[in-house]
Amino acid sequence: MILILDAGGSKTDWRHLCFDGSIEQGKTSGFNPFIQGIEECQTMVSHLKDSISKPVSKIYYYGAGCHTQQQKEAISNCFLAHFNGAAMDVNDDLLGTARSLCGKEPGIACILGTGANSCHFDGNRIVQHVQSLGYALGDEGSGATMGKMILKSFCREEMPDELMDSFRKRYNMDVSEILDNLYRKPRPNKFLGGFTRFAFHHLNDPFIYKLVYGVFEEFLKDVLIKYDQLNTLPIHFSGSIAFYFSNILRQMGTDNNLNISKIVETPIAGLTLYHQPEIELLLNK
Repeated sequence: MILILDAGGSKTDWRHLCFDGSIEQGKTSGFNPFIQGIEECQTMVSHLKDSISKPVSKIYYYGAGCHTQQQKEAISNCFLAHFNGAAMDVNDDLLGTARSLCGKEPGIACILGTGANSCHFDGNRIVQHVQSLGYALGDEGSGATMGKMILKSFCREEMPDELMDSFRKRYNMDVSEILDNLYRKPRPNKFLGGFTRFAFHHLNDPFIYKLVYGVFEEFLKDVLIKYDQLNTLPIHFSGSIAFYFSNILRQMGTDNNLNISKIVETPIAGLTLYHQPEIELLLNK
C-alpha cells in the first residue's frame, strides 16, 4: 500500500505499510545521484521489488542528493518502471529526517552520519537551512570530519604513542597510502568516515574523547549557532555518528545549554509513524 524509503549512498532502509495492517521491511543497496549512476538506482529498485509481496499504491522516497527536479524525475522513473500505477513522492533526506524527528512539531533536525546536514523545521516545512557544503568545505560534525581529524593527528604524530601504535596495527597504512586514498581514489568521504570506528573503540582515551567532543563543538559553533531559534527549540539528531557517540554529543549539549532531545540511528521508524495516519484514513474510507 504505502512504501517508505530512506536512501543513503551505502544503504536504503524501507518499510511497506500494507492494507491488511502488516508491515514488510528490510534493507537494500543505497543510492546518491551525486556520486552514483542511475543504473545503480535501477539495481536498487529491482532488488526492492523482489522483496515486496503485496501491491504498492504510494511511494515516499527520501534520499541523499535529491535536490534538483531532474534528479527527482530520474528516481521516479526508476521506481515507476517496476511499480506501475503507484503515486510517487520524492524528497531529499533532510526533509525525511525532519519529519521523522519532529513529526508535526517545530524543531532543529540534524543528520550526523558520514556527511552532515541540518534545518529548522516548523512542523510543516523547512524554514531555515544552513548549507552543509560537503566534506571538502563543511560537513562539520560528520564522520568524514571526525575521520579527517583522526588521520591528521596520526600523520602529524600528534596522537599519544599508544594510540599511534594501535592505529598502525589496525590499519597498516603509512602517510603516502593515506594521501593516495584521499586524493587519487574515488569516494574519499567514505574513506574518511571509516576511521570513526577507531575513535569508537578508543573512547576511553582522553585524546580521542577530546577529539570527538571538538568535532561536535565545531558543529555547534559553525552550524547550529546560525539557527535563529536554537535556544528555544528541541534539537534532534539522526545518523550513525550522532547515535554511536551520543554520550559525548549530549555532554557537549549540556555544557552549552542546548536542548538536545531525540537521537536515533536512522529515521525510518519515525517516518513510519509520520505516514501511519494516511493508512488509517484510507482504511476508514
